[in-house]
Amino acid sequence: MAENRLLRELVETSGFLATGIFHVPSVRDAGDYPGFDVVSGYQFGAVLLRGVLSPRIEGEFYISLESGRSRVPLLQTLASFSPHIAGQDGYVAAVFENDDGEDCGITAAHVVANYGRGQRVPILCSDCGGFARLKRKAPGLIDAAVVEFPCGGPGRALGLNAPLVRSAIEGETIDAHFGDTGKKRCTVMLSLQSASQIKSAATPKHFLIDIHGYPGDSGSLISEEGGKPKERDLIGMYLGETDCENENHSYVTYGYALDLKQAADLLGASNLQGDFNV
Repeated sequence: MAENRLLRELVETSGFLATGIFHVPSVRDAGDYPGFDVVSGYQFGAVLLRGVLSPRIEGEFYISLESGRSRVPLLQTLASFSPHIAGQDGYVAAVFENDDGEDCGITAAHVVANYGRGQRVPILCSDCGGFARLKRKAPGLIDAAVVEFPCGGPGRALGLNAPLVRSAIEGETIDAHFGDTGKKRCTVMLSLQSASQIKSAATPKHFLIDIHGYPGDSGSLISEEGGKPKERDLIGMYLGETDCENENHSYVTYGYALDLKQAADLLGASNLQGDFNV
């Protein structure tokens, strides 16, 4: 990137630099392309999520990997993010016991944006249906918050061996446990990273999936596919939908989620147990 002035400018003026799998914007069948073929209308590469399309990207634009041994396509798309704010209730992706012995959960901060610490918030316990209270919100730009369950929280998930909390892998099949919409199987499409790859509250780690939920699903868990629920890896927390349109007017709506491990680390939460809304 340092040697390509245009690419550097494009990255610096984009909201996100995404890598992974995307819908091919033009009508193309499988064929030979530098590095990666088009398979069933999908291709691996990089995408610039922008507020305005740059007219300086014309035709195929590629970036080099592995010291020039391979190339991947670079596309640009208009992107807008719409968090799915809960109407009457919301959900937690995972629960944990804090240092004070309180039963807590991690939810999306935008669901509790209008509430102060200690106030009752529209986050329901999936066991008893009781309301939670806001403990604190994550620092910086991380869309996450901690709530406390006065009722004791989803007790069925507590006191078990802690599952692995990890980042999503592009192309893997996972399960989204939407609180209102219900469980849906989906695919991780793109990882949204900052150019610096710095892990801090100033650079949230998001990823896109090929399906989306609906208002009221914010805060829901995204987990590994298959197996017993309590043994599955915990991957992300659902936030809302992303509408993308490229220069060929191809329009795709993705779901977007927050990396649960990053949120837990910044909130000081450990020994998480997933809340599968079952």
